[in-house]
Order: sequence, then C-alpha cells, then structure tokens
Amino acid sequence: MITSIWQDPSTKEFYFKEHINSKLKKEHKYFNLIFEDVYIDKVEKILSKYRIKSFVNIDFNWKDIYGKNLINTTLDISYNLFKKISDELERNNIYVYGKNIMNIFSKNISENPDDKKVWFLDIEVTSENVDDYNGYITSITYYDTYKNEYYAFVVYNKKLYSNKNIIFFDSEKNMLKYFSETIKKDQPDIITGWFSNGFDIPYLIKRADIYNINLSVIPYLKHSSYQSDGRFYNNIPGINLIDYLELYRRYVLDKPASYKLDIVAKHHKILGKTEHKGFNYYNKDMKKFIDYIFRDVEILVKLENKLKLIGLICSLQSLIRIPYNLLFGTSISIEHFIQQFILKNKITFRFYEREKNDIKITGAIVLTPPNKTFDNVIVLDFTSLYPNIIATYNISPETLVYSSNYNEKHIDLGRILVEEENDVYRPLKFSLKKEGIIPALIKFFLKERLYYKELKKNTDPDDPNYVIYDIKQYNYKILLNSIYGVLGTDNFALHDTRIYLAILAAARSALRFVNNELNNHHFKNIFINGRYIDFKTKVLYSDTDSSFNHIECDEKLNKKDIFEIGNFLTNYINESISKKLITKFTKEKIECTLNMEVDKIYKRVRFFGVKKRYFGYDFDRKIITHGVEIVRKDTPDILKNILSSLFLKALDNELKMDDFIFYYNELKKLPLEDIAIIKSIRKKDFTKYKTLPNHIRSAIFMEKVYDFKFNYDDRLLYYYIKYYNFKHFGIIKNIFNKNQSGKIYYISASIERKHLEDFKKLLYNDFEIDYFTLFKKQILSSLKQFSEYKDLIEKTELKIKLMEGYPLKTEQLKLFKEET
Repeated sequence: MITSIWQDPSTKEFYFKEHINSKLKKEHKYFNLIFEDVYIDKVEKILSKYRIKSFVNIDFNWKDIYGKNLINTTLDISYNLFKKISDELERNNIYVYGKNIMNIFSKNISENPDDKKVWFLDIEVTSENVDDYNGYITSITYYDTYKNEYYAFVVYNKKLYSNKNIIFFDSEKNMLKYFSETIKKDQPDIITGWFSNGFDIPYLIKRADIYNINLSVIPYLKHSSYQSDGRFYNNIPGINLIDYLELYRRYVLDKPASYKLDIVAKHHKILGKTEHKGFNYYNKDMKKFIDYIFRDVEILVKLENKLKLIGLICSLQSLIRIPYNLLFGTSISIEHFIQQFILKNKITFRFYEREKNDIKITGAIVLTPPNKTFDNVIVLDFTSLYPNIIATYNISPETLVYSSNYNEKHIDLGRILVEEENDVYRPLKFSLKKEGIIPALIKFFLKERLYYKELKKNTDPDDPNYVIYDIKQYNYKILLNSIYGVLGTDNFALHDTRIYLAILAAARSALRFVNNELNNHHFKNIFINGRYIDFKTKVLYSDTDSSFNHIECDEKLNKKDIFEIGNFLTNYINESISKKLITKFTKEKIECTLNMEVDKIYKRVRFFGVKKRYFGYDFDRKIITHGVEIVRKDTPDILKNILSSLFLKALDNELKMDDFIFYYNELKKLPLEDIAIIKSIRKKDFTKYKTLPNHIRSAIFMEKVYDFKFNYDDRLLYYYIKYYNFKHFGIIKNIFNKNQSGKIYYISASIERKHLEDFKKLLYNDFEIDYFTLFKKQILSSLKQFSEYKDLIEKTELKIKLMEGYPLKTEQLKLFKEET
C-alpha cells in the first residue's frame, strides 16, 4: 500500500512513499496520447516531426463515451514535449482525449491519516503589515503527528529553555536554514495551517529566497510561490500543502461568525488563544511569546481531533487517486473520478463543446406557505433527489438522444415540459439500450454510501472505526451532490444544459407528483400504534425535495402516532412513485431508486407566509428552524438564545411584555463582545460600491475620528451607538448623510476585534451603546413575523422608550397609557 504521493506540477511525475518513514521514490512517467483512429495518418506525421519513432504501447481498442474508435499510444517522453505535441494536434483540429489520465496515480493510496506525517504549522513575524514580506520571521512552530511532538524554532539571542523541542537561533537566516534541513531529514507528507497557503507558506518561501535557502524534500527541485487572481500557488517539492482554513470553509457546515482562529476555536468549544499579537509579546516578554506561539498549533490539532478534516481529504484522495490540490476543484475532481471509473473498460472522454441553445433553466419548486401555526407536521424528503433522478432515468451525456423521431427503448422527460409546465417540448430522450456512465457512477456512490452508513450505525461511537465509516459515507455524499451541479457547469468536460434541464424538470415533476398524491388525501382505517384511525394529509409547504404535510385527525395524536404515520406515508408514497410516476415517461420496466423518507417531525411549527422561513419544535421541544434570525451567521449567539426563548413563547401563545422587558434588561448587562453584530466585507475597494453599506461607513467614521486602523481581512463588529460629542457632528453628517436628533446622533460604529479594548475606553466619553435600537432591530423586528403580536411589540417599544427617557409624542404617550 502506498502511504503518500506528491506530483511535480511542472513535469507531472509522481513521487511516493511505501511506508510512513520511507524515503520518496519517483515513478517513471509515461504519457497517453489518445486520438480518434480516423486521424492516424496526420498524427503519425506530427509525431515524426518531433522525432517520435518508438512507442511503449499502442492500443487500438479504446473508445470515447459516445462509442468513437480511439487509439491510445503510450509515450516515454517529457511532459513539455507531450504538451507541445498535444497543442499541435489540437491546432490541426485533432482532439486529444483522456488528458486527465496523467494526474491519476496508478496504485492504491492509503486513506488513513496515521499513515502520513502531518505537520500543523504556524509562524510569527515582526511586522503587522505582512503584504511586503519585509518583517522577518521570529518563530516557526509545528506539531508532528508521527512523532506526536510540538516543536518551536525561535529567533532570540538567549537560550531560555533546556527543552530539546524549543530551539533558539541568533538570526532568521540560521533558523530558516535549520528548518530547510529538518524538512529534508523528516520529510513530512503534509504541511497544514490556518490560512497557511495564503500567509505562512508564501512568507516562508519569500524569506527563504532572500537567503538563497531552498525549502524542498527533493534536493534538485526548487520551491516556488506566486499569486494569481488573488490566490497563492505554492510549491515545496515533496510536500503536500493543505490550507486547513480552506478545508474548514469547504467541508464544515456549522460555521462561526468569523474565521479568526480564536473565534473558530470558541465556536467548537476549544480554548481560544490570547488576544495579543505575537510580536507584542516578542518585544516585551519572551516567555509569554513562547506560550503564545504554541496556542495556534494546539488549537489546530484539537480542531483536527474533533473535525477530522485531514482524515476526510485523505479518504477522498484514496477514492480518486489524484493530488490533494486537484481535490479542491469540484469539476476537476469529478472528471478525474469518472475517468478512473471507466479506465478499466478502455473508455475515455475529452472536453466536448456544446452548440449554443435557447434553453432557459427553471429552478426547483418552492411553494409559499400560509402565515399560520400548525401542530403535527411531517416533512417527507427525497433522499439524494438529483442523483437518484439521474440513476432512475438513465441520464447521461452519451444516453441523450435529442431527436423527436427516436423510438427505441427510452425515457422521454421532454413530456414534463409540455404536460406539466405548459412549456415548449424538447426531445429530452434518454436511451435505455445500455446503462449510462453517470448513472452507473451514481449507483456505485449510493451503494457505497449506504454500506458505510450502515457500518457506522452498527458501530459504537467510541470505536475508532466509527469515525472512519462516517468520513467514508460523507465523502460519497460530497461526490453524489457534486455530480449534478457540474453537469450544468460550462468548465466541466461533460457539461450539457439539456441534461441539466432534464434533471431539474424530472425533480420538479417528482415533487409535484408527491404533493398531488398527498394534498387533501383522506386515509381511512389505517393501523397506527395499535388501533385503526382515519386521518387527512394537507401539503402546507414544499421546497426543492421536501413536502411539509399537516396531519389532521379527530383523535389527539402523540409522538408515537405521528412517527408511525410518517413511516406509513413514506411506504405509501414510495410505492406510488414506482407504480404511477415512472410509468408516465416510459413503457419499459426500469429500476426506480427514487424514494422518500421522514426528514423532520414537528409537534408545532409556524410558517410566516414567505418562502424558506419557518420555526418550530419536535416532540422533545428541540427547535427546528430555517431562514429566521436564530440561524443567521451575523446574529450574535446571545441574541440567538434570546430570540429562541421568545420565539418559543410566541409559538405557544405565551408571550408577554414582561418577557421583552426582562431580556432587554439582561441584554444591557452583557459584555460588548457578546452583542456585536457580525458584518462581512465583500469589497476592500470601497469605490466599487454603488452605495456604501452602513457598516463600511461606520468603519470609515472610526478610522477618521479615532485613527482605528483596519486590515479588512476579517468580519467587522458592528454596534448601534448614541453619539454626543458635538465636535465631530460635521464629520458624522458628511459620512452618514443624516441629521442629528436633538443633541444626539443615532449612528453606528464598526471595529475589528483588535480595537475592542480601545473602543471600550471611549464609551460614555463620546458615545454609548444604543441598546434600544439594537433590541428593536434584532429582537422586536424578528418577533413581528408573528403577526398576532404586532400590537404587543409596538407597546413594548413605547415602554422601553419611556424607560430610557426617550421623548414621546403626546399621541404615543396617550396611546400607551390607554392600552396599559
């Protein structure tokens, strides 16, 4: 078993390890020149031009996915020469097939991260301005998973510790030289860090260049780093460079408000690092600096122990057998897996240009729900709807026969457009003569995912295999969800908008069928929880692949009743799909993989009359919600907790003014950092905004008046404030374009986390937090979605204004007194 691979991006040669502690070996690289057999004479002339007279192998038995005859010639040449030949062939209108074969490693690769040496790395530098690489590196800290040890290399003219893992150097040059030697000696397979490919690695390379030091496991290969379109492309030969932040953004669904490592750590209940910058400690207290530099690395190690993202990407690589960097491109990774999947059958493909068409894509079905509260709601959900649509209807580029006259065994999904959607007919016919490549791949993914889900289900969570099975099933889920998306992406080799249209039309048809079957359906004499009952289902809402069904019954239903009704409905609807839906589009008997399952069960749920927004709880009072402020990333956690409590009271018709007043008073006691609204910075160049967002105006104000320096590399902390220092009223009017109210300006302030302590010092001198506006906009406005509480909320606003000493108009005061 190969434990690790690395591919040289300039030569496409693979280097590999056979054991975790073995040295890298180089695999001899051959290149496959694959072309249509009708061009054999032209290809021979071009090969002769480049003095190619001998071949490792010639195979005449290859085909492309459409059945074209191909010739596969295996050449023992360099990548540069192969590229020159390929380019010339294509200039002569001769397509080259199977280009991605060169990136697929020929042997199996271990999926186990314990078979690889992983370094979790972090550096510190002397300057806060890191863009010019002028500040020297003060420390390099890393954790070696193979040795299970932390190491720190530090530039300092004294030796403070006898610890063998903390090494001091008199200069940055000597430290980098030692780091280079350590890389060559220990040969880590992976180096990862938090934003490491955007900061740590390019910084190490740029500083090493100053001293002519090469960072490389392979002596004759040189490191490199360059930036293009805002992205760094780094290369330390022999080492896979994986940015843990990129992994986190890509694969973690439950994300915090900020991607600062200490915030991420706190979000995952890991002790965060100190707020001080490393260079501050470096100049003042070296012992504190040493403590500080280990914290980032310790957090990364704890994150990996919790999230297993390195394990996930290693498992994904073992499936697709390509370099890690290619795994981050969705269409690229899918193309390579398809190629690997069909390689054994001597089938390949190229990038197929599609003729332009006038097809307009209609999205998924999303209904508008009522503005009302319901009890006993069952949500049925299609399992992997789009992949199962592909598998059931044999949808694939090579099975599509776009012809009205085609009458052999097929499925005609074009009928959906005419019969169900009043659209123009298009012959979206998919042949059933043979199984398509994409459906075959989908079925393989579905089978493997189900297998590992079952293994996980039957494994104790404390068993190490539990995590392995979970990672494997999740990888198959990633691949399943990716295939549908890339089919409609222009840069995907097998893209086709007609296929994309067919998948979406079939998905809409399937959900429409389910809703029609269940809406206002009277089920009589059904055996539920030990007795026979009658009930009616009414579809309240539908979104993409889900159907929300209210269960109406004369009897009072308990948790077990609803669960059994849910199971009955899934069996009923799955049988109906197979018998009634599929037969609408073909007379042939085909395997139907489309099925539904119970996704959620609500004891009570409130819809707000708009799409993708609802709030409820299950029979254990666990909140299940979508689209409301409780789940928004920019809502502070403490406000989410307050909203959750108030939403529950509103849902149960128990909300009173005293509840609002209680939480308003509690809000005023909270630390400033807990009540900040998180705002994203989408454009650093403010001239590109048509209208400046208020949080950007607020940052400009704080920079202009208080000299707060902004990096704009993290989300802003946004506060509503009451500003009363009249000296700056002119600046406020100019920036915010608004007038003062009496002797106060009601504006906002944006800061970065590093400004927090300085911001606190300004409180009650120039301004104070405007708790009323915060509560009104973040809490009261959200509760207004419960239309029945509109009057109560208006009275609450008046009450709080009175508490805070706001001047009320006579009619407001009179109204409040009358109603209270």
